[in-house]
Amino acid sequence: MWADDTNYTVIKNGVVVVSGTGPAIRVDGNRLVIRDGPQETPPLVLTRAEASRKLRHIVVCGHAGGFVTFDALRWLRDTDVAFSQLDWDGTVVIASGPRGSDQPALRRAQALVCSGVEPQAAVAITREILRVKLRGQAEVARLLGSADASAAIVSLAAGIECETDGAKVLSAEARAALIYWRLWADLPVTFARRNPKRLGPTGRWRPGRPDAWLTFGPRASQLTGKPFRATTPGNSLLNFLYALLASEMSVALYAVGLDPGIGLFHVDVDGRSSLALDAIEAVRPHVDCWLAAYLAASVFANRDFTELPDGEVRIAPPLNTHLAHTVALWRKACEPLAHWLAQAFGRAGTLTDMRAAYAGPALNVALKPSPPAGRMSRAEPASQHRGPVIPPLAPPLPAFMGPARGHRPSALAGARLRSGLRDDPVPRMCRECGRTLPAERRAFCTDDCAENYRWAMGKRRPVVAAITRASYDQHREATLAGQQAADMLSPSERAVLRRWYETELQPRLSKLPAREIVQGAAMGRTYAHALIAGTLIPHPRHYPNLAALAGIELPVKFAAALSSSELSGPVPGYGPPNRDRPIGTPLAKKPPPLL
Repeated sequence: MWADDTNYTVIKNGVVVVSGTGPAIRVDGNRLVIRDGPQETPPLVLTRAEASRKLRHIVVCGHAGGFVTFDALRWLRDTDVAFSQLDWDGTVVIASGPRGSDQPALRRAQALVCSGVEPQAAVAITREILRVKLRGQAEVARLLGSADASAAIVSLAAGIECETDGAKVLSAEARAALIYWRLWADLPVTFARRNPKRLGPTGRWRPGRPDAWLTFGPRASQLTGKPFRATTPGNSLLNFLYALLASEMSVALYAVGLDPGIGLFHVDVDGRSSLALDAIEAVRPHVDCWLAAYLAASVFANRDFTELPDGEVRIAPPLNTHLAHTVALWRKACEPLAHWLAQAFGRAGTLTDMRAAYAGPALNVALKPSPPAGRMSRAEPASQHRGPVIPPLAPPLPAFMGPARGHRPSALAGARLRSGLRDDPVPRMCRECGRTLPAERRAFCTDDCAENYRWAMGKRRPVVAAITRASYDQHREATLAGQQAADMLSPSERAVLRRWYETELQPRLSKLPAREIVQGAAMGRTYAHALIAGTLIPHPRHYPNLAALAGIELPVKFAAALSSSELSGPVPGYGPPNRDRPIGTPLAKKPPPLL
């Protein structure tokens, strides 16, 4: 993206992203005022009724000055609007949202389960979360083209379904991660061919980019040996999306009355939402699937990423502000998962043996020595311990969508439609210069960018490249000759001609590549694929070109009518089709006559 590809004070799918220098969120006259970006940018002013209807979440990216007043925080609480702040590296600084009913018994049950007093409940909840995660990773591995890795992860997921040892459950998840992330190492990251320079580690604009940026790279950072502090753009994008997911999950946990800081299998750390990190494990594969589709369909500019002096790669504005709008995608996945956790902790808290364990004698159920807070212990077999019945966890989002084919929606559009969103969270970028594409454009921002890209990459379309006035006239004459020949046939002869096409010509066309039909018959690629699939019957005026490509002779009567027509001519090789009349008729149970 370029520096002017911004969306200051724009509400998209109920989300507003604040990322400028010195933003301000305040209340003026009982209306919320959000000022962001340059001084000439008009502020966003909302009444309480407008905010309740249109605004769902305010996300602040970075910490470059600015302020939010106490009145604004109270105003957001009254209108049930969530507020989150993420640092430049994706760390969640604050995440708050509308709280549900205050239930001390639920929080007490959460603390007892997470601290190891009720190990069977802790293992059961963890097992369900990781089972859904591994099933999702197996599906993503299948979509990435590795059936062997998908089968291996499925076997690991099946192995933990009846496991009562929390350590073995986590071990299976770690083995699946090794298989899963190997598939991502060589995933390509595409950059625009001609785009602005990147900001180097010394603070100067430098041309080009490191070769390591052109692939996703290993999941572990070269600086830490762990995923955080990424050293490649692909891992930086994934870490930022996970941070957005964690903030949305914290908001959902607050809404059901749970404490996001007391986790199950993530160790308690001051200032970290461990339970939110536990819960997002089930949603991570859906984020991975979205990112894989985004990398396949998008291009980046060099300035979208900043390399620090120590080699850490961070997302630069305005790309981070556009990615922050994806929180709307994960909202419908986080809310049912938070409700499931509240139900699971609630069932664990209603048991009489839980109350006995809280009194003291049953504390020996946990492993010796007792694990630290946030660690799971080995659970007793079900025959010896009357543990709670944890409800099964359903996938947080509908089934994954594979790569787009034909006129089906892309994976990015499918994710947007599944979540009921009106706008695309992240815009597409030009493959030549890296600018954000207008709504009416699909791959290039201007015709000049499209022409320059095809010339430079050697991908000029043969039909467009070879078009000349002579070839256009030649194709037009042959098309008109075929049309006149078809008009000279009787209805019964047209029916015979149709049957000849279905039995003789179409089976041979189905074996030809689409590119050969596009070049030889001067048809569009979509129309050529329809002919290969047999879903369309073309007009008889195209039969001479198609018969020449397939290497068969035309029917006798049609060939005679063609030779007697006034405009008969040789079959052209290139040129645009004649769009004066419909060029095809859809197949039906009773095909209509060609008139």
